[in-house]
Amino acid sequence: MPSWKRRSAGTRGPLLLVLVAVVTAFAAACASGPMARGMTVETPAAGSPAASAAATSPAARPAEATPSPTPSTSPTVVTPSATAPGTTTPARTPGAAAPVTSTQPGAFTVQVDPPFVGRGDTMLVRVTGPTGGTVRVAGRTVPLFSSATGAWAVVGVNLYADFGPATLTVAGRDAQGKDAGTVSATYTVVDPNRPADYLVVTEEVGAILTPEAGAKELQLRAQQFASFDATPRWRTAFRHPILGFEVTTQFGSGRSINGGPIGDFHSGEDLAADAGTPVTVAAPGRVAWAGEMPIRGNSVVVDHGGGVMTGYHHMQDYVVSAGQQIEAGTLIGHVGSTGFSTGPHLHWELTIYGVNVDPETWVNRNFPR
Repeated sequence: MPSWKRRSAGTRGPLLLVLVAVVTAFAAACASGPMARGMTVETPAAGSPAASAAATSPAARPAEATPSPTPSTSPTVVTPSATAPGTTTPARTPGAAAPVTSTQPGAFTVQVDPPFVGRGDTMLVRVTGPTGGTVRVAGRTVPLFSSATGAWAVVGVNLYADFGPATLTVAGRDAQGKDAGTVSATYTVVDPNRPADYLVVTEEVGAILTPEAGAKELQLRAQQFASFDATPRWRTAFRHPILGFEVTTQFGSGRSINGGPIGDFHSGEDLAADAGTPVTVAAPGRVAWAGEMPIRGNSVVVDHGGGVMTGYHHMQDYVVSAGQQIEAGTLIGHVGSTGFSTGPHLHWELTIYGVNVDPETWVNRNFPR
């Protein structure tokens, strides 16, 4: 966690108003990292107030599958002990409880892990019985993948999700593709208590954040999240993309620009390192996009299958091309300071069907495939 705090020094007036206007209208600003070690700005994660202008883009609203028909019987819901709806911040720690299992007699079992999940975190849904189907959660529908005991899916919790209990519904299908019924399970969104980031943006740096740059950034994000490879490629936990780094801004940090109110959350993790440090891919996958973005700079986006993608931004260069199949550890570029950046660092993102989540979770845990 960064111990520093940067505050404004006589730059709050017209510049702040311009920056706020650009962020709100075009979802173009997200800054992080110490000025000496690198700062990044990017479009906020889908679901933020600043992203409302792009709510219909594939980046903000991925394509949805059609769930199985719901049977006439009512599902049984097993609800973990939680703070009542409407509470601002439930007093639980993400991942602090054991997985919660929900069962409908005659149907199948659904396990939610963790049952108390922070904004911007990953949730694993395990299904015992059916070998396929879908999970309907937070207005999205994602597919289940088969396993030795049934099926599973990973779900990203939006950085702007409401606190409190929420429900997901699994529509199962057996090995023959027949309807296996539906089961609902409850999870609780809690506050992960991430730090705030106080930023000073000079007029020179702020000049990059034009409405045109914001609109172009959103257009490119829509292209990057237009489709997802179906089959998960990873077999182990993900790896950090660079060595010898310093985390200068955590994922999900709230941001205040030039003394203004804390607004959008940081959609990735900033890893500061010397310019030219090799950047390698975190897991096997296909290069979905490689090119230059007006705000994120030189970027590579890799599709790992199963709705999971990683993004590598502000690089000095990139040495892979779209469509290329790569293995974990493959060189994809070098640390730089391109785009809206004040020093060499890598802005690293991980998304699940377009929802930004904390990449550190994927380094520390091997999600099943």
